[in-house]
Amino acid sequence: MIDINSMLSSKIKYLCSLNSICNMKTECAEEIVPNTWGDLIDLDSITYNLTDEGVVEVDNDPAFYDIEIDSITNVPFGRVYGEHNGEVVVDDVYRLSSYISKIPHGIVDKKRPGIGATTLEINAKRNSIIVVPTKILAYSKAKMHPQCQYIGSKINSERGATSKAELYNYLNSDIVYKKFIVVADSLKRVLDLIEEKVYNTYFLLVDEVDMLQSDSNYRPALENVMDYYFRFDKRNRCLLTATMVEFSNPCLKHETRFCLTDGKPKRIIKLIHTDNINALVKNEIEKNTNEEKILIAYNSITQILGIIYNLDSDLQKKCSILCSEASEKEAGEFYAVLNNNKLPSNIVFMTCSYFAGVDIEDKYHLVTVSNAEKFFQILSIDKMTQIAGRCRLENGLLSETIIYNTPKKVALFDDGTFQEMLLNKAYKVLDLYKAADKISKNDTDLVRLFSIVKKAIQEKATEKVGGEEISLTRPNIDGEYVPAYFNIDSIVEKMKLDTGYYMIPEWLKNELAKSFNIVSYISINEDINESQKIAEEKSTQGQKQQLDTYIKEAMAKIKQLEATGELNDDELKKLIRSSKRNTRDFYDRFMRLYKYADNNIVINELWKIRAENKKSFKDINNAVVFWALKESHPIKTDLSSSLIKGSLYSSKELQEILKSITTYHLFKTIKKRASVSLIKSFYSLNRPRGKYKVIGDNPKGFTEHKKRISKDENLTGLILL
Repeated sequence: MIDINSMLSSKIKYLCSLNSICNMKTECAEEIVPNTWGDLIDLDSITYNLTDEGVVEVDNDPAFYDIEIDSITNVPFGRVYGEHNGEVVVDDVYRLSSYISKIPHGIVDKKRPGIGATTLEINAKRNSIIVVPTKILAYSKAKMHPQCQYIGSKINSERGATSKAELYNYLNSDIVYKKFIVVADSLKRVLDLIEEKVYNTYFLLVDEVDMLQSDSNYRPALENVMDYYFRFDKRNRCLLTATMVEFSNPCLKHETRFCLTDGKPKRIIKLIHTDNINALVKNEIEKNTNEEKILIAYNSITQILGIIYNLDSDLQKKCSILCSEASEKEAGEFYAVLNNNKLPSNIVFMTCSYFAGVDIEDKYHLVTVSNAEKFFQILSIDKMTQIAGRCRLENGLLSETIIYNTPKKVALFDDGTFQEMLLNKAYKVLDLYKAADKISKNDTDLVRLFSIVKKAIQEKATEKVGGEEISLTRPNIDGEYVPAYFNIDSIVEKMKLDTGYYMIPEWLKNELAKSFNIVSYISINEDINESQKIAEEKSTQGQKQQLDTYIKEAMAKIKQLEATGELNDDELKKLIRSSKRNTRDFYDRFMRLYKYADNNIVINELWKIRAENKKSFKDINNAVVFWALKESHPIKTDLSSSLIKGSLYSSKELQEILKSITTYHLFKTIKKRASVSLIKSFYSLNRPRGKYKVIGDNPKGFTEHKKRISKDENLTGLILL
């Protein structure tokens, strides 16, 4: 066994003297490469010069193309109306392509959705790879533009997953400018196909990059896009969004910025603050007696169903839900899709998969919901603007209402150092990793020791937000640990919202009033009545039943893999990548444990806790790991000599027994309650006369030993505390 204490005293203290490798940050190319007119327009195209005098056609003088440009502002976008013979008619329709023929490189803040930015790049005279947030959006863009190739998984019975043959055929086709439209998970496929030359011969556009930032916590592979992004030449890459979130990645401080806007949007907004969002949404639906369409943007199917079930039966029949294909079963009978860009019913709810990238060519009342109590339901003002921008008809929004609440627990006010604190926390972990690697080079004992220490450190490199532990570091595409910048971005954004315009009800009103016309503002306290309780309980139970269905399907797939001899990590990882979040958790948990104990018992134990918290999984995990330990493992020998079967122990005595073991082997202190839980996962206990009695081992009843954990294997990250 490695003598950790002696090594700490003789070698690890050396860490503190390594100033040359402390405070390592990401190395970035600091040169900012500005856009010029030559980057944005083609010599053979008719474009416009934006001058103080107005919009005039460009004289194709080559000298003009060297002039730098960092914004296109205060120009018309959309339909421009004029009066002719006493009638108001459309004079012209302006898109971004009215002014430039290629998207700028760098970080492009377009401020307003629907100006044709993605279409501009699709039609640009160069090879492009366009990364979009969802496969439905990728497919719909490719279908709309036949020169584009969709890359992704199966869409429906008509459009299967993109095959290798399909990609090779497209790459070798006579289409002059190749246009690949992909989701983040499929980007590597096209890069591997084109090989190293892709970084100089293709333009990479990452569309709606803010969605990658916000979703990266539960889809860690999303930030891999940025690893590839930085391999492209600075003139061959762009991050595009209409709802800019601040970037913590220091390399992006050196990207050129480009702003696109036609000035402040003139939206008329009704604002409602409440402590009962669902009741207020129901009221807004019932007030719409003119049979006009109403669209409610609310990022929670459970809450949406709670509202629908609280409506009378006639209104329920008019309801539908626009959500991702992966959530179709949760939405059930209300699941729908846009029909030729028209809303599918009179009362339509939509979740975040429809907040960006879709065109709605319909007239409707918009109700936007921001729930400050939930991490993935709180909305920034830019996100609200993005939602409103889904309407592509001039004057299509018949009205706009924002319903919101404020957090019950007020967060600490952010003094501007929160992002710095998170970055420093991540950097310190990475500095320790790098220092450990340097010290332990060619020293086998230290390599083993630091492998233990690294796992212990990694477990601490998190930030708790909204009840979730969010990692501050991640492995990049080369397997090296780096800061998880997108996770940090989303944490900082949540903090800014909580401590900014959501901390006090009137603050959101004041912030919106800077740019929009707030025609009314009210704050309503609304009790939850009995019908609402029943409706929301029905929704909650329905979602639990749906989760049961998903888990049963996952169990069946695992048993099928086992029956065909294909049960392995690679196949399980494929299922994890293609599954919904809750099912993904089930597969992930099974993959941690199946190699150690009986598959059927592991599956049944995971089924029992499918809707419970992480603590329940810890009990199963620790039972499996303890079962897998060889009898000679120090934790097993230490416990067997300290706990006598048939003897009685108080919770305090159990804590003392475990204290030295967890401190030495797991680098963690343990509390009294946690001590009892851990012992219960290792041994069968009962509790006569207020004390705990050890009556046997193997409390889960495992019968099969598979992979055994040797006495030299460290348990940090295997045993969960």
